[in-house]
Amino acid sequence: MSNLCKNTNTLETLLAKQDISEVLISYAIGIDRGDAEALGNVFWPDAECNYGTYSGPPGQFVAHVMKSIPLFNMTMHSITNIFIEIAGTHARSQAYFNAYHGFADAPPIFVGGRYLDRFENRDGQWRIAYRRFVLDWHAGAKSDEDFPVAASRRAKGGRKPDDLWYGSF
Repeated sequence: MSNLCKNTNTLETLLAKQDISEVLISYAIGIDRGDAEALGNVFWPDAECNYGTYSGPPGQFVAHVMKSIPLFNMTMHSITNIFIEIAGTHARSQAYFNAYHGFADAPPIFVGGRYLDRFENRDGQWRIAYRRFVLDWHAGAKSDEDFPVAASRRAKGGRKPDDLWYGSF
């Protein structure tokens, strides 16, 4: 189901892709600024969020994030390499991220991975209906025990055909 390098862009499709890209960027702003409203607005209320250590509705995920924010003196999530496939009122995307997590009294943790999302357009608005967090790498933690996402519960990236992008995630 991948249209990599195939030009299927109409003006309507390009506008939808821009709207979805802005949702992805709003997620990073919500996380980094500790803005629960901005973060919550990227998801449909009935969405499912699967981050490995958390799987469930977005409201509980946002509450968890807001409790975790004080652990860091700074975070910065950069969203890159956004790839979006549109199919009517549904879309899926793969967006790479690099995230810095700074601590006041410990070395920072750097994280890189992807957000695999399914979007739905309801009443002219695109939001995330399903998110799967994929961790491709991390640095700064001495071991998986030092890293806040438990190794046994997170999805790891891989090569085709084993990577989640090539399945139904």
